[in-house]
Amino acid sequence: MSVVRFFKYLLPHWFFILKQQRNHGVRKKNPLRYQLKVDSIKTNFERKHNQVSGEPYGFDSSLQYLSSLGLDQNQILLGSIPEQHLNFIIQYLTSYFGSITLRGIHIGNFLGVSLCHLGHWMKNQSHQSVLIAIDPNLNHRGIDRCNEIAMDLVQHFGLSDHIINVVGYSMWKSISNDGIDYIGSYDPERYFHEESSPEHQLKNLSKVLSGGINFIILDGNHNHDYLMEELRQADLLLKPNGLIILDDVHESWPAIKSIFDHMSIEGKYEKVGYDGRIGIIRRIGGVD
Repeated sequence: MSVVRFFKYLLPHWFFILKQQRNHGVRKKNPLRYQLKVDSIKTNFERKHNQVSGEPYGFDSSLQYLSSLGLDQNQILLGSIPEQHLNFIIQYLTSYFGSITLRGIHIGNFLGVSLCHLGHWMKNQSHQSVLIAIDPNLNHRGIDRCNEIAMDLVQHFGLSDHIINVVGYSMWKSISNDGIDYIGSYDPERYFHEESSPEHQLKNLSKVLSGGINFIILDGNHNHDYLMEELRQADLLLKPNGLIILDDVHESWPAIKSIFDHMSIEGKYEKVGYDGRIGIIRRIGGVD
């Protein structure tokens, strides 16, 4: 029994009734004073609980944190971009942009491993850099509400000031998990009509950020037509010399491999990097 509950047990019930009446009287006689007191209590609570983690970011630390939440470690690894490939992306971003303030878009967050790795690097490059994360927050690889877990990881490493979380489909509503029942516990076709999230978020961003993005990472839907439409919308968002970064460019995903191998939209793009999984394309057209 807590100390408070112990004293409540000892003191007569009328004492607490009088106390409640007194508080009600203060609120009634001086509502502004009462509201300021309440606001002060809420503000102190928020400051205490919104303090960022003191743990420095590290790729292995992000995996350990996710495992500590009770998530399947095998699915964490299989659904996330490995560190060596993330560093390959950073190598090209550094080569093309140096240490300038960057504006990027990251489509397909899963549990936030790549999001935090790139967000941490961008933060170190410039405290004004921002990474926009787009994800519908659905079940993926048997893990529910993945995007909420990703945002928990973002907050854990103190990266919230550099991540804009956009919950929704990049284009139209599509079947989750690319239609695959990864672990035999979540049938995407069965649950399709129960899933909901805003649509066409990439198109909406192009209305307000046209020509203002340095790079876009496409790691969401792996369907050929869906990915091609994402590329068309990306063209409206990218700056000249902006980069499109494709994940899963290998034979296991022939549609993505084919798009990368034959990438040419009116002569505005060229392939500039490939490491066996990550494909990088540079935009060479457009007006600065």
